Amino acid sequence: MMQRRSKSSSQGLSIMAFGVGSFAQSSTQIMRDAGATTATYLTRRNGNFPPSLVGPTFHFEKFPSPLPLLKQRKVDFIFPQSIDWAQQPWAGDLLASKVPILCPTGEAMLLERERDFARRLCREFKIPFPAAHVAPNRLAALNLLKKNPKPYVIKNPLCSPGSPVHTIVCETPEDTRAWLDHVNYAEGVFLQEYLGRAEAGHIALVNGGDIVSLVTNQEYKRAHAGDLGIVCGAPLGGVVERDPEDKYGLARALLHPLRPWFKRVKFNGPVQVTACKVRGKWHVIEYNIRLGITSGSMILRLLENPLDVLWDTVRRRTPAPCWRDDVRFGCSMTLAG
Repeated sequence: MMQRRSKSSSQGLSIMAFGVGSFAQSSTQIMRDAGATTATYLTRRNGNFPPSLVGPTFHFEKFPSPLPLLKQRKVDFIFPQSIDWAQQPWAGDLLASKVPILCPTGEAMLLERERDFARRLCREFKIPFPAAHVAPNRLAALNLLKKNPKPYVIKNPLCSPGSPVHTIVCETPEDTRAWLDHVNYAEGVFLQEYLGRAEAGHIALVNGGDIVSLVTNQEYKRAHAGDLGIVCGAPLGGVVERDPEDKYGLARALLHPLRPWFKRVKFNGPVQVTACKVRGKWHVIEYNIRLGITSGSMILRLLENPLDVLWDTVRRRTPAPCWRDDVRFGCSMTLAG
């Protein structure tokens, strides 16, 4: 087990991001601006340059496990970009090391990892969730569509950047039928009833039964004109609004009812719910258990004390965000050539 350093404040923390690209760069830049020492463990072959502008980087091919790096750099906590770290061969050793991770662990990870788990959880706690089905192959998917001829959003049953199926938004049954001929059924498909375009998200930090609302957000992430089609690997843009009071009611409707489950699984870290409003009622589309590529850096820039908030969160203390007076909104755009 690694020896943890005792710090009464967040100044001088050593932080390691797991990820690539502009998200890792912006997150580590904000942490460095707040007084931390930062580095990045590069988890993919692309997007390696941006994080190198902020601090040292370590590529997974040269360093098959981050554990020696964490010990060498006396890392105080890890800031992961995705939940894929939990599928790596060194994940067990990482958890055993007790280095805090800005991400829920154990059963709590199923909230994002397994889409049908989220559906069942919502049913248990009486949270509105669209009709959804898991189909193991094309024939089963087509049979489901024939019995229930609706427009569906086509997703992979297991959430991961490397999933065979990336989210495809279909607004008619005909679109759904056409797309089912062109997806990869290696892990099956998750068909979720399409609920329209009145979509928003809410992001909070959770410490067991304590839920601290941060922002309400929207993302632009579909690949085709008219906000249609496959969801891009990274959102094309987004906006966040400071919202500790949960003015749109997303947290009250879709996060607070999960408080008994949050307590049971010792949920600790970020949670985001994305939802659609249908006939005046919010319905869950999906949950994520990270700050997110689009929203994370914008949230941190809205705070006077971003490092304190994250440090309290990973130590299982309920954070106390201090908001900047001069900004209420953040906006991001993805530029690709």
